[in-house]
Amino acid sequence: MNKNIYYRFAFLFLILFISNIFAQGDLVWQEKLSGTNALAIGMNPLDNTVIYTQKDGRFQVSQDAGDTWQARGILPGFEDRNIVVFPQDTSIILMYTANNILKTRDGGWNWFPVLSNVSMDGETIEFHPQSPDTVYFADFTFGTLFMSADTGTTWNAVTSMGVTSVCAMTVNPENPKIIVAGGGNTRIVRSTDGGLNWSEVKTGNPYFSEIPKLVWDRQNPNIIYGTGYLDERFSVFKSTDYGATWFTPGMFGVPMWGIDIDPVSGEIYMGAFDQFERFNQGVHKSYDGGNSWQRVGNIINNATWMIKIADNQSVYALSLQGAFGVGSVYRLDPAPLGKVAGVISDSSSGVPVEAAIITVEGTTDTIWVGNPGGEYTVAMVPGTYTLIAKVGAIEKRFPDVTFTANSTTPLDMDLPLNIEYVSLSGSVLNTNNEPVPTELILYGELNEVIPQSFTVRTDENGNFAFDSLSSLLRYDSLEVRARQPYVKQFIKSIELPLVMDIEVDVADILLVNNANIWFLIPRWELVTVLAGLTISSWNVNEEGGEIPAYVSSETKKNSVFVHGFPLSPGIADTLSAMADAGSNIFISGSNIPISNSATDLFMNKLGIGSSGFNTAGSYMRGIPGTPLGEGIDSAFVFPGIPQNALTINDPKAQASFHYGNDTTAIAAVTVDNTGNGGKAVVFGHDILGMPDFGVIIGLISRSVAYFDQAVGIEDNPIALIPQKTELFDNYPNPFNPTTTIKYALQNASEITIKIYNMLGQEVRTLVNQNQQAAGTYQVQWDATNNRGSKVASGLYIYRMDAGSVVKTRKMLLLK
Repeated sequence: MNKNIYYRFAFLFLILFISNIFAQGDLVWQEKLSGTNALAIGMNPLDNTVIYTQKDGRFQVSQDAGDTWQARGILPGFEDRNIVVFPQDTSIILMYTANNILKTRDGGWNWFPVLSNVSMDGETIEFHPQSPDTVYFADFTFGTLFMSADTGTTWNAVTSMGVTSVCAMTVNPENPKIIVAGGGNTRIVRSTDGGLNWSEVKTGNPYFSEIPKLVWDRQNPNIIYGTGYLDERFSVFKSTDYGATWFTPGMFGVPMWGIDIDPVSGEIYMGAFDQFERFNQGVHKSYDGGNSWQRVGNIINNATWMIKIADNQSVYALSLQGAFGVGSVYRLDPAPLGKVAGVISDSSSGVPVEAAIITVEGTTDTIWVGNPGGEYTVAMVPGTYTLIAKVGAIEKRFPDVTFTANSTTPLDMDLPLNIEYVSLSGSVLNTNNEPVPTELILYGELNEVIPQSFTVRTDENGNFAFDSLSSLLRYDSLEVRARQPYVKQFIKSIELPLVMDIEVDVADILLVNNANIWFLIPRWELVTVLAGLTISSWNVNEEGGEIPAYVSSETKKNSVFVHGFPLSPGIADTLSAMADAGSNIFISGSNIPISNSATDLFMNKLGIGSSGFNTAGSYMRGIPGTPLGEGIDSAFVFPGIPQNALTINDPKAQASFHYGNDTTAIAAVTVDNTGNGGKAVVFGHDILGMPDFGVIIGLISRSVAYFDQAVGIEDNPIALIPQKTELFDNYPNPFNPTTTIKYALQNASEITIKIYNMLGQEVRTLVNQNQQAAGTYQVQWDATNNRGSKVASGLYIYRMDAGSVVKTRKMLLLK
């Protein structure tokens, strides 16, 4: 074969191959600057062919749409997040990097800081659209709005925005008094008076998530979109009334970051930020206002930090191979496409399908459909394709679908879904058969990837009902959120229709999460459960206020455990009231003692204060003979977490730990009587920051054992005959080498107490009697098995069978 002909065939094959693999043929992203570790790109507002970014610590400028680049001034840090250009003099540029806002007056050759010790995570610098000398900046950590009247040279703090973790902030181009900001937990706040006052317009999640970017539709300034990062359900949020109300179109469950809107067509580009590398990396595009989303082109990186669209419709994307690290600036140029649009519905009922997936056979194009009308739009390079629509396990092929350049072909898709509507109903009662106010959340999935959830509440009789549940969904679990102090439940394997009665039990303790740190909340719940406790959780941010004062007294152990940031005055007062009522209180949290030492709780109920931050060492040493510190020679406290040294102002408080070798630097105390017999344990730091999981569990277990200690039997004849048969927490826990297990028998009965490992295998029989008299007893375990051999470190279960009463508890052996 002639070599030229061979090369032509090879080239033609390559083009066809790329067209198939990269999706949409001509829509190929061109890499314009590689090897950058930038997190931001900027665009000149007067000349969109001038693009800015950062590489290797130098400010980079391209004046030919990214084809060539010039390195300019040195930057003092790598973590650039935002680059904005003054529209009346484009040599003036502001950018954020390394906890500073920097300014240049010469196009990026020389930079100087104008605002220091601030933070940013998304894009929160913006020039006033009608008075460009005025610049806004929102601080990520504290949610403080700053303003400059001299193009960013001097700054003043204006107000608190009422939300933290502010990733995104933007000013409406038509009415600059309207400013919208996206905060942590995907909350959104809005100001209608230029930033002086703020109100929450979209509530948040009980878990960590963010609104990384917000963008106004320049053709329709009443419309604004926001991306969703780590939201369990939604990838994008939309408002059509200047940010006053929000809904969730199109795409589900994929973390998103960068977003921009084509100024000519109004089409939306959105970049995935899936650092877990699960699916759907790259850039997605919506041709129908967010109703459906289609992956665009060949970017396969999993972190698209920023997207900017020029007036000529060229699209620039900054995309990294990982969440942070090396990446590239890409450009996508416009190409003529054909579109097919319509509605997906059930062929039997005609009901629109709210969520579906369409694939284009022979390509990697996937279209996510998510809207009440079942509406979709697909765009392809002109040609004929086969579309495959899938809903749940049902799919249908639509062959020979023609896409004609610059036109839209209608195509309604009907699927034989035979949608049925089923129900889940029942009641929620406590162990006394009384109704309990409860919120129930039913979780399901569509197409195995699109999460759905439905929420109902019980009526005054404890009854609930989920009606009109679609048979298309697979229902995974039911979350039962009974009011405090009842234990939250998860019920798996839901098969509908179903009628079920749910019994809820009172928790051992009330667990209060006083910190909006997403990874600490599940850790806090986990360590308490591993310590053998049932919990009723109160998340201050989720529940929306202070703790009900009655709750702790209703728990089985009459105890409240609090961790987090400094206590608000309301929470401190509530804990003080709990102490007056005889409740036990456990406190652990960064800066709580130093910030709350002047409250009634610390001064009068606890009798302790703070001497400032600990400088004695990064570990704490237990004090022998104390309930918490006995036998713990050294426990590492993470040095990056603030640690307070405590002072004792009342003899009812006793030191249990000190920092390092300084016996005057108190790390933790116990308080024998906070009021009406209640006790307290207070740490000068957040124990959740300690790296040894076993030590955290042990400290919680020892604290509960300390709370459980009552007047000795010898001193209290009434206690000689127990009021009920009970198995108590072992002490100490964790332990090495021995621990004591206490139990009580209300009546004479046959009894066994056995120890099992986590595989359910019997390790040791401690008690085995055909008949034991009523009374209170204790037995020791020396960490040996039935053969007398030492057992390994780990978690063990001990179980008491006494007549018809069966009780189990957990203990931890540490060596």
